[in-house]
Amino acid sequence: MTSLPTWRAHPVRAELLRGSAPWAGAAVLVVLAVPLVLTADEWQGGWGQTQSLLRSLITQLAAPVATAAGCWQGQREHRRGTRELLLSAARTRLARTLTAALPTAVWVSGATLVASAGALLACRPYASAGGPALSALWSDAGLVASLSLFGHVVGAVLRWRLTAPLLALCSPFAPLLPVLPLWPIPSSPLVPGMSGPMLHTSVPVWWEPVATVGWLGGLAATALLLYAARRRVYALLPLTAALVAATVLVQGGDRAWRPNPLVSRTACDTSVRPEICVSGLHPGMLPEVRRALSGLTSRLEGVENAPTRLSDAHHLMMRSHALLGREDEVPEPDPYEAATPTIVLFGQGVIRSRLVDPERFAWDTARSITGDTVSCEARRKHPEVHRIDRAVTEFLAPNPAGDGAENWSGSWSPSAGYGEPADRDALVAALDRLRAMGGEERRRWLSAYFATSRVCEDGVPARVPAL
Repeated sequence: MTSLPTWRAHPVRAELLRGSAPWAGAAVLVVLAVPLVLTADEWQGGWGQTQSLLRSLITQLAAPVATAAGCWQGQREHRRGTRELLLSAARTRLARTLTAALPTAVWVSGATLVASAGALLACRPYASAGGPALSALWSDAGLVASLSLFGHVVGAVLRWRLTAPLLALCSPFAPLLPVLPLWPIPSSPLVPGMSGPMLHTSVPVWWEPVATVGWLGGLAATALLLYAARRRVYALLPLTAALVAATVLVQGGDRAWRPNPLVSRTACDTSVRPEICVSGLHPGMLPEVRRALSGLTSRLEGVENAPTRLSDAHHLMMRSHALLGREDEVPEPDPYEAATPTIVLFGQGVIRSRLVDPERFAWDTARSITGDTVSCEARRKHPEVHRIDRAVTEFLAPNPAGDGAENWSGSWSPSAGYGEPADRDALVAALDRLRAMGGEERRRWLSAYFATSRVCEDGVPARVPAL
């Protein structure tokens, strides 16, 4: 009677469950999770902000850890003194190398994906439009896996104990070191995380992550085959694939990224005048912005010559610089469209899709639609004109910092945007006269004022209505 063959676990399973590979994955997860948790208020609410931060952390923190972990694993035979003994083993050198190297690559890339998935899930309750660029996650995971394999080969070749930390300092440039002397063209598109537009304004085309993984994975496979293959000529295959992918990345250039279609869109509330618009990236912010500007819009009701639309400053900047992929169709600026403070910079004015200081937001918006700026030298040279600009700003939205007309010490500085020093009593009197006007009289005066609020020329004092 023949006995049944006994089941034996594959050596890769043992490497996956024991040794340094699980610890390497845990280290990558920790170095990504800790800064994500500590800076959650800066990225929750925007897909682009979340993925931009993820890519930065993966490049600066996870990549060095993965490279060092692979190098440490590759030096295991040197530390144990079993290098010569394993040469007599039945398995080939390539099989032994893959058995030792792949578990670390699997763990570090898996930890990267887990951290990225956790960050995106934490962002989901606060994001109001669009979605993550999932293809970027795979290229980031391919980065850490490739660097781990490359570090393993370096560790297997060099037995010096300080090789791992020194190699970590060179990542993610480590795969480029052997080929940069042979590559006469700029290498910035070949360095992951160091090229391409920001992810909150652009998304990669379908072939960009494929080419990135082909470039990095091809170099890692080339290093493995050159080190462990019986016939090193086989290394030409992944090397060719890597060079083709590199050529695609370099030649593709900016074509590897396309504008995020949501950047060119707006979400507007047309039930109020002026209309209030936010970027299509964050339409869920519209009710929050509308509440913050409710006092300003009510004071502008029925006023002629005032801006007819208040749009997010970041959207206006993107449009004015023709970054929407329509360089030949740049729209003319609307003289009756003014800017509200941008809501793109999460963690500053916006935290988890809520305005940190709605009153300050309204005051900054009021300054943007009046002449209360330092950009116009003609208005700044005339204290009486600038005093009227300041009075209108304070009437539309009082300064929440407490340095309005009532608390002003009489020492405005040009660097603060308030022009030359003016008399405090005159400013208080001007603001009191504006507040004391009847509704119809105030609307007529404000209509005359806004007809000159965007005028910047030497004769402006004669055109600004007296107050």
